[in-house]
Amino acid sequence: YTASVNGLQFTIAQAADGAGDTDIAGGLEFDLNAGGLTDGDGAVSYNAATETYTSNDGALSFTADFEGAIASDTFDVAADTGGVLVTTNASARDSIDTIETAIQALSDELGSIGDSQARLSFKSDNLQTAMTNNEAARSRIEDADFAKEQMEIVKLQILQQTGIASLAQSNAAPQSILSLLG
Repeated sequence: YTASVNGLQFTIAQAADGAGDTDIAGGLEFDLNAGGLTDGDGAVSYNAATETYTSNDGALSFTADFEGAIASDTFDVAADTGGVLVTTNASARDSIDTIETAIQALSDELGSIGDSQARLSFKSDNLQTAMTNNEAARSRIEDADFAKEQMEIVKLQILQQTGIASLAQSNAAPQSILSLLG
């Protein structure tokens, strides 16, 4: 028995006891027994009684008649499909629309996140500029006060020295009179 599904050729040979081998173009090999069809490592199976094809990892399954013509498809997008189930061509189109809507929503959210990130970056730059300007202003104030205080100290030192010199002059006059008298 030979069949072709979507360009993939199946060749099934069945022995009298119900067991047989299946070769699929592309190097895949399957064993056929009375219970159905299983690949060499048990990863995929085809049950002729229920006419379903499933992968053990749950990634893909479809229903087909024994000659290989696909009657309907069922795809699991992932472990959690979010309600995406394809059983007919119409539901496949609906599922594609659902997925496209989800992609658009994700794209919109990413755009919103990008906008927020740009605004935060702008605000961060503004705050950094304000901090730099504030530090410069504080430095100018400190420098101005330091210069003023230095000037005040010099002024007080001059007054102190003038006072000491005046006191020395006033004490010198009585001393000179006493030295003349004495």
